[in-house]
Amino acid sequence: MGAPYSGPETVIVSLMKGIEAGTGLRASQVITEVTGLPAERIAVLSGPNLAAEIMAGQPAAATIACPDESVAQRVQKACRTVYR
Repeated sequence: MGAPYSGPETVIVSLMKGIEAGTGLRASQVITEVTGLPAERIAVLSGPNLAAEIMAGQPAAATIACPDESVAQRVQKACRTVYR
């Protein structure tokens, strides 16, 4: 398998919730298994937020989780924005 289009700094961000039927693996674990990338390069983004709130410019928050804190901070910076 593997991730043929990923470079040494590539980070995959999972937006999926739930677990895989049959294995009980989280989406981030499935991504690690399928791509062969280390868990430290897989980040998970989760709420609490709703798309309608974000589109309306209302306050919203999101959480980035990753075994490597520096990777989580990179993803946080890439996703951060201010409403105008």
